[in-house]
Amino acid sequence: MNRLLIIVLLTASCSPVRRVYIKGGDEAALRHDYDTALNQYKMALEKDPRNIEYRLKYEQSRFAAAFAHYERGHSALAEGDSILAKTELRQALEIDPSHRLAQQELQKLEELDAPKNSVTAVKRTELGAHSNLEPRVTGPISVQMIQDGRAAFETLSRLAGLNVIFDPDFRPSNVQVELDNVTIFVALDTLAIQTRTFWQPVNRNTILVAPDNQTKRREYEQHILKTIYLSNITAATELNEAVTVLRTMLSLRFVAPVIAQNAIVIRDTPDRVAVAEKIVEDIDKAKSEVVVDATVLEVDRNYLRQLGILPPQSTTVSHSSGGTDSSSTSTSKSAPLDLAGFGASSFSFTIPDTVAQLLQSESNTRLLQNPRVRASDGKLAKIRIGSRIPVASGSYQPTTTGSTPVVQFQYVDIGVNLDITPHVLMNHEISMQVIVQIQALAGDRNVGGVTLPVFTNRSVDHEIRLQEGETNILAGLITDTEATSLNGWPGVSKIPLLKYLFSQDQKSRDKTEIIIMLTPHIIRMPDITDTNQRSLSVGTEANTKLRAEP
Repeated sequence: MNRLLIIVLLTASCSPVRRVYIKGGDEAALRHDYDTALNQYKMALEKDPRNIEYRLKYEQSRFAAAFAHYERGHSALAEGDSILAKTELRQALEIDPSHRLAQQELQKLEELDAPKNSVTAVKRTELGAHSNLEPRVTGPISVQMIQDGRAAFETLSRLAGLNVIFDPDFRPSNVQVELDNVTIFVALDTLAIQTRTFWQPVNRNTILVAPDNQTKRREYEQHILKTIYLSNITAATELNEAVTVLRTMLSLRFVAPVIAQNAIVIRDTPDRVAVAEKIVEDIDKAKSEVVVDATVLEVDRNYLRQLGILPPQSTTVSHSSGGTDSSSTSTSKSAPLDLAGFGASSFSFTIPDTVAQLLQSESNTRLLQNPRVRASDGKLAKIRIGSRIPVASGSYQPTTTGSTPVVQFQYVDIGVNLDITPHVLMNHEISMQVIVQIQALAGDRNVGGVTLPVFTNRSVDHEIRLQEGETNILAGLITDTEATSLNGWPGVSKIPLLKYLFSQDQKSRDKTEIIIMLTPHIIRMPDITDTNQRSLSVGTEANTKLRAEP
């Protein structure tokens, strides 16, 4: 029965799925042939969908295969081969549809191949209250006149089929207007500049002209209320920072964040609100994300050598009398010394054995950890490899009868501790702030009657800058302990060659080396489009106004 059970277990451990697919996938992964490895793991997972090991290998190879195709596509794009770049990027998305970076690169390539359409101009009628104005003439006009400002506004208004009213403080002056092939809105703006006034629509066919000063603008300029919802900025500090940018750039008075709804509420003129929307659209981008492959290799090398003959280092002499032990009796009278039985046979000598040792041992232990961590740009990612050790800490709490000791425990992480803060740059390089701390137990120490653990500590804190996929090797975290001891007869143990007959030489060496390799991979970049990089005419410092530009 036992033999049958062993045969069944061996057969199960050497199943055809593991023997064919998993072994083939592991071999392909070692050759960096991630497409073959992915297919092998996929077939193994189809055979046994509940196997967690197969699913883990499949997901790891899927990420590696998609990233390999993305890298080849990115390299082809840098070399100017857009056809190969598209093919590789499409394959990366077929393997991993969530590969955001490949999707962004492919979208940019497709936009470059799209037919070039004329850029739609920003129209004044699309901005808030100006959309209520319905002039009779919408096409280009040409105007030439020399007259006072009031008559000039009336002439343009009649030409466009609009009514015009003036503020009581309006003071007309003679102006010369020569405009060719412009819209009615441009003509009204130009005349307002010449007369130092501004105009505002009152209804669909009436405008108001008033002196251009802060008081009149606050009195006549129409405001709109807009709530802008953000999709990528989630932290309260980032939302407040966006509000600060709007206040600084546009001198907004009525703007406030709504943290619960992740939104910004603005009340201002249509032009200012439109510019604010443009700014929010430009800065509300998804953060870059990085996957860091960390490989931790710990190698322990122990060496021990014991060589020589250790002679007896002590001799025990004992005396035995033939009669009763004299020390066990005591009288008040002095007894005569009896030396009759005192002789050579009354003493015995005990000499320990001579020990000869010829021993040499070496050991080499390797511990490998390969964790993977995903982090957003500027966010701290932690990796802890090891265990947690409780450390007692105490204090005295006063009571009515004196003081009572209070013991508390704090847990300390021992092993390898990695703190990584990545910053993704726009040229696809990664700057990482890396803190490596390696702690281990180094015995105990008695402090005030309490036994406390002692830790060794090796740490490195530095900032590195790597290309995407480049590996940084952090080595040299070495602990080297060497001890030598010599036991034997004084004098003789110092004589060359003879010392091995009358002494024993022991030498031990413990060496621990830790190597850490970090390889970052960018999986997401901010989706910055050509529209985000395009400049926008927003008027003057005193008067924010969007202008129609082709």
